[in-house]
Amino acid sequence: MTRSEYIEKAKDNLDQLNAKVAHLEARANAATSDAKRRVEREVDELRQSAKDAQGKLRELDAAGDEAWEDIKTSVDDAWRTLSKSVDRAILRFK
Repeated sequence: MTRSEYIEKAKDNLDQLNAKVAHLEARANAATSDAKRRVEREVDELRQSAKDAQGKLRELDAAGDEAWEDIKTSVDDAWRTLSKSVDRAILRFK
């Protein structure tokens, strides 16, 4: 996979995760006040993680050809962490 293909795929994946987070946020708006606060805290944390992942993607996009493989590993790690966090949050607030 080329660098540009990887970046496009990562952007698509991030968009999908952001949609899941938006769905959680919508559920929070419909929840009771206690549950709503818990979901809102979780959503805030997920949004920050998504921003961090977006920053890593920008870093990857700006990296030189030699450095992008190293940065890709960092992006992959951030992606796995964010994806697991979103999935856990969805399960927790079903």
